[in-house]
Amino acid sequence: MLLGTEADGPHVVFTLRVDLPGRGTPRGVLRMLAATVARQNCAAVFVAVIGGTRPKFAGSPPKAVRQLIQECGELDVQVRDVLWAAELAKGAEWFRLGGRPESGTLPDPAESPLAAHLAAAGEVTYADREELERMMAPGDPEVLRRRAELVNDRIDEALADDDDLPPYGLEAVELLDRWLAEATRGRPRFTDEDVAEICLALSDPLVRDAAFGFAHHGDPKVAERLWTALLPEVPDPEAAEVAVLLAHTALLTGRHALIGVALDRALRAWPGHQVAVAFRAAVVAGYEPERLASWFAEGTRRAVAELTGFDPTLN
Repeated sequence: MLLGTEADGPHVVFTLRVDLPGRGTPRGVLRMLAATVARQNCAAVFVAVIGGTRPKFAGSPPKAVRQLIQECGELDVQVRDVLWAAELAKGAEWFRLGGRPESGTLPDPAESPLAAHLAAAGEVTYADREELERMMAPGDPEVLRRRAELVNDRIDEALADDDDLPPYGLEAVELLDRWLAEATRGRPRFTDEDVAEICLALSDPLVRDAAFGFAHHGDPKVAERLWTALLPEVPDPEAAEVAVLLAHTALLTGRHALIGVALDRALRAWPGHQVAVAFRAAVVAGYEPERLASWFAEGTRRAVAELTGFDPTLN
């Protein structure tokens, strides 16, 4: 895990979590990671190695970490410290790798000042990546099978009638907007018919792109609640559209760990999904959140303009 801090204080402004590269990892991969850090303009970077084989106390960092430090140095990125911890949990052992020896045990993350601040703000936090994956995992297989058949039946009916898939266009956006309103009152619940209607609505790329705007023009936490509740209820491959929408809201709410897990879910549901692939590539390349957010906002503007025939930016 890489953590970048501000010049005038210990505030973390950038985090990057990656699996520790194994033996034989090409230097190009480490150079790409260093370049990603360099683009963040952080004053300092700390490296935390979590888990794995316990290193020799006060020994040097793993070879891949030493190579990463070298790549960072060539890009004028200063790595100030390298720490190892058994896990991110109360009482877990930690110590510094290399340099002045220092060790200890971690406090309870749930009792940290940051955790207290997030709780006061009503933020939901997650213990680890596994909890995030469980939250997004597909629901009851029998329910999902039944809903997949219902979606397919609706598509077949529409094709047989040589008609558009209902709902479509603005009608579909309005359908999603009603569900967004439902999410303001708590976690929504969905019937088979509800899920089928939403899947058909999101099958239109313009509607999906317009739905990105829910997080831009309203409360992104409400949009996150909607997509989080919906994702386990939707069969594959349609779940990919919901997962991408969830990853986008996580971008705006600053839940960066959620972005990667949501994109993984999208690509499992629909390998090669264009938006998920492009989104992941931009994240890996270290694009600033503001730049990514503006990318989605522009896509929403174009979608709304095409759906309504009206583009307010042209007036």
